[in-house]
Formats: sequence, C-alpha cells, structure tokens
Amino acid sequence: APNISFKSNPSIRPTTPIDRPATAPESAHRMAEDQLRHPHETARSPQGDVADGLACLDDAMLYAVEGRLGPYATGKVYCSLTSACEELGDMRRAAEWTEATASWAQRHPFTIFPGICRVHRAVVMGWRGDLSGAEREATKACTELIDIHAPNAAEAFATVGDIRRQLGDVDGAEAAFARAEELCGRPCSGLALLRLDQGRPDDAAAIIRRALDDRRWDRLGRAMLIPADVQISLALGDVAAARRSADELEVIARDVDADTLHAAALSTRSRVHLAEGDADAAAAMARHGHLQSIGGIPSRSSVVSG
Repeated sequence: APNISFKSNPSIRPTTPIDRPATAPESAHRMAEDQLRHPHETARSPQGDVADGLACLDDAMLYAVEGRLGPYATGKVYCSLTSACEELGDMRRAAEWTEATASWAQRHPFTIFPGICRVHRAVVMGWRGDLSGAEREATKACTELIDIHAPNAAEAFATVGDIRRQLGDVDGAEAAFARAEELCGRPCSGLALLRLDQGRPDDAAAIIRRALDDRRWDRLGRAMLIPADVQISLALGDVAAARRSADELEVIARDVDADTLHAAALSTRSRVHLAEGDADAAAAMARHGHLQSIGGIPSRSSVVSG
C-alpha cells in the first residue's frame, strides 16, 4: 500500500500508478469498509487508528480514480474518505480527492453521487475562502438531491445556510436552514450560530446542546460543534460551561492528534481565557492556534471560531 500518512502529504497525487493484482481493488474496498465504516468510527476511542483507516481509503481511492472499481464502490469510498477528511480538518487531502473525482461524478450513472460530490466540493471551496463559489456549488447540489435523497438534500441545504451566514445573507441563510429542517425533521447545528448572530443566544444554546446530545458517542462530531458551543456559552455568561467544553475538545484533539483539532482546541481555550480576564494567556493561545492551523487550512479559520 502507498505510504500515506495521516497528515496531508502534498507529494501524494491521486493518479499515482500502482501495481496490484486484478483482485486487489475489491480487497482494498473491503478493507476500507472494515477499517472505516463511518468517518468518526475509529476516533471514538483513543485506541481507534484513524491514520490506518484514512490510508486504507486512500489506497482504495487510487483504484477508484483509475476506473478499477465499480461506480457504486467508487462513490461509497469517495464519500467515506472526504467525510473523514472534513471531520478531521484534513482539507488538503479532501481537496485533492474532490478534484480527482469531479469529472467522474458527472459521468456517474447513479445520480445521487454527483450531488453528494458537490456538497463535499462546496465544503472544500468554503475552507479555501471562496464562499461565493461554495454557495453556487452547494445550491446546485440541493437541486440535484432534492428529489432523490432527502437526508443528503438536507445536508446540502444546511451547507448553503452556513455559507450564507458567513456571507452575511441572514434571510438567505434562514431560508436554507428552514428547508434543511423541513427535510430532516430537526434544526441543523449551523442554525445555532445564526441565532447567535441574531442576538438570540438562548435559542442558539438549545439548538447546539441538542446537536451535542445527538452526538453523545461521536467524538469527532462533537469536536466540530464544541467551538460554537463555547462561543454560545460565553455569550450567555456561562464561563464554567465553556471551560468544560474546552476541556473536552482538548482531550479529543490529544487523542486524535489532528492539526486542525489542536488549533480548534487552542483557539477555543483562548476564548475562555479572555472571558476569565487573562488577556495574555488568551493572546498566546490564539497565536499558537493560528500557527497550528496553517498546515491544514489554507485560508479559513471557521473551525476554530465556530
């Protein structure tokens, strides 16, 4: 198998030729499924080997982009890999595979995968700072998915809502989040920050805490939500709750050992220090968090700010 480490390696390219027996692609796919049935499955405990899981999916994707896997297996591995990359903050790896599979997705006979691929592509574009392009891509995904897969369409609308919130389009974000809730039956976690922006911290807290409760055993899912939870707790003046959440994020970052999670933990702790009146510690943590994030996130810092 290629020697692909957990941290992004720009020298690895998806089109790297490999020499394997004809039966190896399906074996690689089966190993990928066994190792990483869901992106955050291996990170739920300190013993979960996230590095091996991602490397196995990398290996399977090499076959996929060469056309050596069936279309269904290709889409399944691609979605597992990019979801894992996004949750771990390994956006360079996610961007490489997203670009490598973009043309494949357009030719895919199962129309669900182009829409899903667009959602991942929109996330990558957003992390790069191209929010307008990300909104266009996610909106196309909504159109492609709405009639064929409601849960994935809900994810696409939630992505549009979060992008519009960041663009300052409050009404557009509200409409997108409402459509997502209509499809999935509950408020999206991204709506919490919109409520906070609207000066409704109590509503924001109810949304984010329900989202955290839904992910009680999903450590990476919780890690993605905790920065927003801390921000909302501090807006409510509950420094103790913010401190507890920051403690949890630090433990997850230590166990998973991903640069972006370390950056999120440091920057979240910085917010808590500032609320406690320790400006020097807050500034030091913020600087450290920024330096930690540079390797994994080219331009955006939303993961550390919530």
